[in-house]
Amino acid sequence: MTTDRSKIFKIKYQLNLLPVIGQHATTIDEDANSYNYGKPIFENEGVSILDLCSSSEEINIFLSDCLQELIEFKWDAFARKFHLVGLFMHLLYMLILVLYVQRVYIFNSLAADDRDLHADLPTDSDRNNKFAGFLVVGIIYPFLYESRSAILDGFRNYFTQPWNYLDILLISTGILNIILHTLFDPLNVGCKITISFVGFLGMGKTFFYLRIFENLSPIVTMLINVLYDLKVFLLFFFILIFMFAIQLSITGIGNK
Repeated sequence: MTTDRSKIFKIKYQLNLLPVIGQHATTIDEDANSYNYGKPIFENEGVSILDLCSSSEEINIFLSDCLQELIEFKWDAFARKFHLVGLFMHLLYMLILVLYVQRVYIFNSLAADDRDLHADLPTDSDRNNKFAGFLVVGIIYPFLYESRSAILDGFRNYFTQPWNYLDILLISTGILNIILHTLFDPLNVGCKITISFVGFLGMGKTFFYLRIFENLSPIVTMLINVLYDLKVFLLFFFILIFMFAIQLSITGIGNK
């Protein structure tokens, strides 16, 4: 029997062994008397190859093809779907917030016919804010997610990530916003300041989620670096805005 060598193809395989540096499962515990019977046995527990790379000052290691393949695999296999779910829930929260502002502040649905729209003191009729309950729906997912992350990562490691402070601040102000808008008149100054702050923090969280898209990630990173480099200028800019606001208040422009 002759073999047609013209139809034989050579296939070259490459194995990326970088994952074995971090925590990985080697085999299954087959000892029936063991507590971990049937469970995988891990090597290098608690070690993450990506954490080691991110804490390294050798930036050139990210130019390695093996490391880029590992990052791309982990992103496609796990992180992309995970962050897309988070993006969907965040956009849902922002949509609820926009609709709430539309109904309460633009359409003024809670206002009674004889109520002074500029009154700051709440009345008994103002406390029945039926729309505030919808804000609870948007805050449930981030609250549960961040609580679970803090428990699994450990509170010490959790608070070492700067972005987590933005999440905590967004959740805290979101809960405070719900309480204030439930107990007081939404036209109260405190309620207005709180919901404005929630919207501002929500915008920052939206920028964070935009980084999951390849075309938008460089732009978001550039904006973050620009704002960081201009932090001193922005400080003086806000001081000037505050000064001009005081001057306009003194001159009476826009006062009652």
